[in-house]
Amino acid sequence: MPTPLPPITDADAAEPVDVWGISALELGELIALCAPSFAGRARIQIIDDHFEGAAEKIRQRMQHAHCDVLVSAGANADYLRATFNLPVATVRVGGYDVMHALTKARHFSGRMALLLHRAVPAEIEAFLATFGVELDVRAYETNNDARNVVQKLAKKGVRVVIGAGLAVRVAREHGMAGVFLYSAASVTQAIEDAVQGVNARRREAAQQRTLASVLSHLEVGVIAVDHHGRITAANRAADTLTGRSLGIAAGRLLRDVVPSLDPASLFASGESRRSAIHRFDQHSVAVDAVMLFDAGRPSGVAYTLHAATAVASAFRKLRAHDKARVPATRYTLAQIVQASPQMQAVVRRCETVAARSEAAVLIRGPSGVGKELLAQGIHHASRRRSQAFVAVNCGALTDTLIESEFFGYEDGAFTGARRTGKAGLFEAAHRGTLFLDEIAELPLLMQTRLLRVLQEHEVTRVGAVQPTAVDVRIIAATHGDLAAKVRDGSFRKDLYYRLAVLRIDVPPLRDRPEDIDALARLYVGTAMRNAGVESYLPPVLDVLGDGLAGHTWPGNVREVDNVAQRIAMACAEFDRPISAAEMHALLDTEVSDPSPPVPLAASTREQVRRHVHAVVAACGGNQAEAARRLGISRSTLWRKLQPDINPASAPDINPASPPDISPALHSPPE
Repeated sequence: MPTPLPPITDADAAEPVDVWGISALELGELIALCAPSFAGRARIQIIDDHFEGAAEKIRQRMQHAHCDVLVSAGANADYLRATFNLPVATVRVGGYDVMHALTKARHFSGRMALLLHRAVPAEIEAFLATFGVELDVRAYETNNDARNVVQKLAKKGVRVVIGAGLAVRVAREHGMAGVFLYSAASVTQAIEDAVQGVNARRREAAQQRTLASVLSHLEVGVIAVDHHGRITAANRAADTLTGRSLGIAAGRLLRDVVPSLDPASLFASGESRRSAIHRFDQHSVAVDAVMLFDAGRPSGVAYTLHAATAVASAFRKLRAHDKARVPATRYTLAQIVQASPQMQAVVRRCETVAARSEAAVLIRGPSGVGKELLAQGIHHASRRRSQAFVAVNCGALTDTLIESEFFGYEDGAFTGARRTGKAGLFEAAHRGTLFLDEIAELPLLMQTRLLRVLQEHEVTRVGAVQPTAVDVRIIAATHGDLAAKVRDGSFRKDLYYRLAVLRIDVPPLRDRPEDIDALARLYVGTAMRNAGVESYLPPVLDVLGDGLAGHTWPGNVREVDNVAQRIAMACAEFDRPISAAEMHALLDTEVSDPSPPVPLAASTREQVRRHVHAVVAACGGNQAEAARRLGISRSTLWRKLQPDINPASAPDINPASPPDISPALHSPPE
């Protein structure tokens, strides 16, 4: 009987981390200033030196003291990283550091320069550009390089150099003022990163030790081989079951030690094999062979061996979803911002879909419009509201994990599987709703299996034989053209029709000007209250419309939230309400569509007629598509075309035949 193993604990991680701060200038003082906040978590020592001098002191101290991680900055950090086999946490420069240093530097002179090691971070360039700061920004590689750059700056008349310790010291040697760049916040973050990194490595080492101990105590035989078929690991149980000394055969080809376990055929087929029976020394052994993959490529095979007398049928545990559970939804349809007629129509359609149907729903719309919020709202408004809502991003799962995540697996299905097995997403969503986000990213092989689940209403776990019945409503979402993927063969047509029984199209935010204003006011108010600058909210709201005017919102609702956070932070930094021009500078104009479709509401009365005709022409006469782009109903589009119809100039539009505007739960066929 194997000795019971102790549970994995965080005892190693709880031991204080030994941190050595390395700096000959102000950085050491900042590290010492921040040290008390890490009491009990880290023992922080300061070595007041840099480069070769610091390296020698580190070597001397390591003879009688322990160090887990070094903390430094700039070129000194790079030097230490190349010199010692120790982790080095680097103090990073942030926008706040630059702003704080600029404030101090202006007391000396207006002729300033920023000198950074190696390269200027993109966020610093963005900060300077956003706030219109005129500053000579330079980078250096080595100690000599820093001296050359400072000499050039001095000749240009620069009087103040902002930078790390080396830059400040060289500037002062040349008779210039030096302002230390780093702040206590940046140093605190660097120490925090260092402590967390050491604790993570400790936990990983503890888990590796535990896994090695588990492998040696397993009664099940385990043999692992690499992609060449050479033995990399084997436990004592495998020695016993095969009658071979596999533990001392590491590095040899498995077929030379156990000829009947040649992995060549597995590599050729790329498929795992379950419960094959092998004879070793007159006794039978059940062998499972599971392919191992790394980045989608075969990396080896794991064999698990069971004595035939111990093989028995496994009993599936009761479904976790049969127990009382709290629904996983946070949003209802009533919480969706719907100031525009288009969004009001979308929410009404969702309410009808939730109350009147159990069919699959496909939600289409660009990224950031809130497709998952609508899916949660549909679930919450349906009869399944008391059951689970399970969401999965189909594009975030690797090919090697997606099958087990979707369908679950049995005990011993593959190496690393839980001993009790694991329910998949379909079983977890039993009697509830499964939301498949980014459905267009689903691999073709999984599309086939998903189609079978939708047809048969049952799933088969990896490693299982008997299927399990499931009752799940599917809501899928995509930001791409799924019909185009069907046409090019990257998405199954039969699965498309299974998923797109009911379709809900969410227009981009640029086509819903009323929602832009409502969302902006909501998010700006929340962001400014969270930032503690709610007193500036009234004047900010007064100029909000002008500040955001003309933007196309390529990031949709997600971008509105981002901009609201920037507005709040800008008010906090300036300690005043910002103007419309400053607000406009915070927009992501570089990723905007240079010529987006213009909503009808944005056109003047004199432009409506020309605008409607232009959009209809751009859509090849397709009135349904034109109405969708304009954000109006087809009947409204037809009425606006009536007074201006000229058969000679618009042969594709028939005023005598109004479009079919009967209500339906699906969009026109694609």
